[in-house]
Amino acid sequence: MARRGGSRRTKKKVYSENFINEKMFLGKVVLITAVILGLLIGASFVIRYYFCNSEIFNIKEISVNKDLNNVFEFDANKLNELYLGRNIFTINLNQAEIFLKNNFPQFKEVEVRKIFPNIMELNVVSRIPIAKIDFGDIIIDEEGVVLAVGESTENLITIKGLKFFLNMPEVGKKIDSKVLNRALLLLRGLKREIEMETTSVDFVDVSDRNNVVLNIAAVEVKIGKNDFVRKIDALKEILNDPNMNVRDLRYIDLRFEDAVISFK
Repeated sequence: MARRGGSRRTKKKVYSENFINEKMFLGKVVLITAVILGLLIGASFVIRYYFCNSEIFNIKEISVNKDLNNVFEFDANKLNELYLGRNIFTINLNQAEIFLKNNFPQFKEVEVRKIFPNIMELNVVSRIPIAKIDFGDIIIDEEGVVLAVGESTENLITIKGLKFFLNMPEVGKKIDSKVLNRALLLLRGLKREIEMETTSVDFVDVSDRNNVVLNIAAVEVKIGKNDFVRKIDALKEILNDPNMNVRDLRYIDLRFEDAVISFK
């Protein structure tokens, strides 16, 4: 009997020692894990601090790839003030793209990229000016977005007949006007179908909402208010007629099915 009791005590002792050893092992594992996590967290803070505060990652160059047709120079000094010297890791690309489009109206599309360690690159699609509204010298693109106000520019078609008394258009904003949209639609069609380099469009007059009038090489062209595609085709045919000299014309009326041509 004594042997059996001793055997039980021996087994209990072994079990207790194993249990204690397991607890100690688990404790060591937890401690080591905690130490490793602490070191990793500490290292991450150190690394983050280094990357966010090291001058190596401060932006030293802003590269702008503009399209060649951009007439207006963007304010490079303003762009430099915004981003030069800033840490490259602190710049949110999406926010930067939205901000730049809002602050540089001549940028139609903007893609911002980071070139490590210290270059910010902008891929830009610029808005191209298509016309000038004579009231206030408002420069607009083909979508009616205001690119500049009060600036004199050459080689732009003038749009007459639009007035802004209480709500002067702001730079970067799109002008909401059915009459202007009609004029821009006409200009886009002319640009697409007629060689603007050889055909001088002096101005578009939208004073009469029911009759948009073009002035081409000092000849009045009455367009009306709709069906621009057909009328542009008819105008193109007249201008390309080898037997027709534009200088001999007084006006062209395209408001009817058949064009009416008046000679001097």
